[in-house]
Amino acid sequence: MGRAGLRAAALASLIAATLTGGCSSAPPRGPSAATTTAVTSTATVQQEAWRDARESAGSELIRARAAALVTGDVRAWLAGVRGRDLRTAQEKVFARMQAIRVEQLRLRSMEETRSPGPSMPGKSATWESRATLEYRITGFDDSPRTFHLALSFAADPARPGETVVLTGSHPDERPEPWDLDGLQVRRSDRSLVLAFGTRSTAGPVADEVARRASTAARRVSGVLGAAEAAVWLVPATDDDAARLLGREVDGLDGIAAATDGPIGPGRPAGADRIVVVPGAWSSLSGVGRDVVMAHELTHATTRRTSKRQPPLWLAEGLAEFVAYRDVQLPERELVRSTLDRIRSTGLPAGPPAAPEFQASSGDLATAYGLSLTLARTIADHHGTTGLVALFRAVNESEPAPGPRPADADAMTEHVLRCRLGTTGREVIARWHSRLAGLVAPSD
Repeated sequence: MGRAGLRAAALASLIAATLTGGCSSAPPRGPSAATTTAVTSTATVQQEAWRDARESAGSELIRARAAALVTGDVRAWLAGVRGRDLRTAQEKVFARMQAIRVEQLRLRSMEETRSPGPSMPGKSATWESRATLEYRITGFDDSPRTFHLALSFAADPARPGETVVLTGSHPDERPEPWDLDGLQVRRSDRSLVLAFGTRSTAGPVADEVARRASTAARRVSGVLGAAEAAVWLVPATDDDAARLLGREVDGLDGIAAATDGPIGPGRPAGADRIVVVPGAWSSLSGVGRDVVMAHELTHATTRRTSKRQPPLWLAEGLAEFVAYRDVQLPERELVRSTLDRIRSTGLPAGPPAAPEFQASSGDLATAYGLSLTLARTIADHHGTTGLVALFRAVNESEPAPGPRPADADAMTEHVLRCRLGTTGREVIARWHSRLAGLVAPSD
């Protein structure tokens, strides 16, 4: 089916979806058998007596309101929302989702997290639920992203299907782009930039990132043959960047951007987001920003065909190789801090291990510098095509059957032998020679 057909199908499916951030739509439909369970009592209504009815009513309400996103009917979106502040917030959510072009929004599950207490007949009762939803962005996502909402409802236990209303909605874990204020959108065939903040700050940043996204795509295509269409998120603060990534802000020290999305062994990424971290980003020169964006776009591109997790040094080394390929600076300058570390501690025994790429390691620059020089060592002896072939053979090979995939390092060694006619030991020896030459005083 073509993209237009998929879009039409997506719009139809959205009618069966839930609202993001507590959306609202057409007035609730007439009561169904499940939602009209009347509870009669001369004293109080017990929560268990109408559990199924209220759960069904809440789900129906969310699904019905999502239909308003398809038709673009903001009045229907807000019809079942109670409270001025919530209505104002949801009107903004609606506008942002429309601007982003959210599609295929679906309710996957809803779990009650706080049950209503006993209530007097004729009086509304309140409860809370956690909803799990999924969505895609038109033109950019090949698979859905999942998110969670904390929702609050109220209804008359005797007539939940007729009286249920939404009284609260907020992200339960990470926010989604439509949850942040000051959205600015820049869209092309190959990039979607979503920047946040005041109009005077978010607009220029969105323009810059959109322009540099084209440069990054050319660099990635020059090595990999093509670059994937990418979604770039540019929050106003480091705190927002951390929330979007589901991390602690302290874990972003020294990181100017990060690629995030669902991926796993045998399951390529299909809905990545590249999140810019404004603190580190603002400290970079124009050349540095181009490097960061090409690096992250390399990740976003290779993750679309990933069937296993390659060694981190190989993934980061390839991304650094692409990012710095067109930078006209001596290698000594590019990896100066790495060489300083070698002078004090000696040559590394092998490639940097995964923990060394964490901000908490305190020496990210060394890990990335070692990966870059290792990737360049492979490319010098086997060509750029050889480096790319090594990565793709490891990244795109099917994991071995069984409860645990085959070891990525063993797979890398296998490809070095069978594809490039060398061994890991030989590669390390050439790499050590390169590093020793870089550490030696220059003439």
